[in-house]
Amino acid sequence: MKETGWMLRIRTGVKLIPGRKVVCRWDYGRSCYDVYYDGCWCGRTDCGREEERRMDFMIGRVIRVQGCMAEIGCESIRGNVLMPGFKNAHTHSGMTAMRSFADDMPLQEWLNTKIFPLEAKMTPQDNYDLTQLAILEYLTGGVTSIFDMYLAPKEIAQSCVDMGMRCVFVAGLNNFCFSVKELEKLYQELNHFDPLISFELGAHAEYTCSRELLEDLSGLVHQYKAPFYSHMSETRLETQECLSRYGMTPP
Repeated sequence: MKETGWMLRIRTGVKLIPGRKVVCRWDYGRSCYDVYYDGCWCGRTDCGREEERRMDFMIGRVIRVQGCMAEIGCESIRGNVLMPGFKNAHTHSGMTAMRSFADDMPLQEWLNTKIFPLEAKMTPQDNYDLTQLAILEYLTGGVTSIFDMYLAPKEIAQSCVDMGMRCVFVAGLNNFCFSVKELEKLYQELNHFDPLISFELGAHAEYTCSRELLEDLSGLVHQYKAPFYSHMSETRLETQECLSRYGMTPP
């Protein structure tokens, strides 16, 4: 959208950030535009003449803010659909690096001989960069929110904030990375990091965690009265091995 397009001036009590997008909806009763920012009403234009109306809906971008007044550069969305963004509730964004790396293999063999050895070589910067690559792909399909589990939570959170992507993140606690103490610290830090980021408690899977580790995590979950997230019952082998270890199937 060009900043030289049609300009709206709105009066608002919300802190608007230049560069962020807004949606403008024409109010026939008041003969003005209501402006919505992050899905919430944030102000309206001064009432104008009916002939000044351009469209029922327009998409806009905050150009500048002075006190309680903001200028919005707008363009028509005629021919498009205005709808909430899609949510992808199961992502491992940094795994864009592994696409076509190894296919048509049983899950456990794929993880243990291909994925885990490669992940052990990944740096926090790799996770930041690869998450941004994944976000570009999400956005082309209309995905605006993700539920992600992967390595380097702080770098992934920063990557999502830098790209404007809403992310609910769960660290994949397992026997090889993180500890329950580190998990608690991340829970406290990242839930106050940015409005776009939420951090939840969870484990990678039953088969990558010892019983002691899962029991310690259970204590943390009960302490914070938080939900628990994990991969569960994805393969027959996983269920059979859980039965042999504990005499029970995964939940």
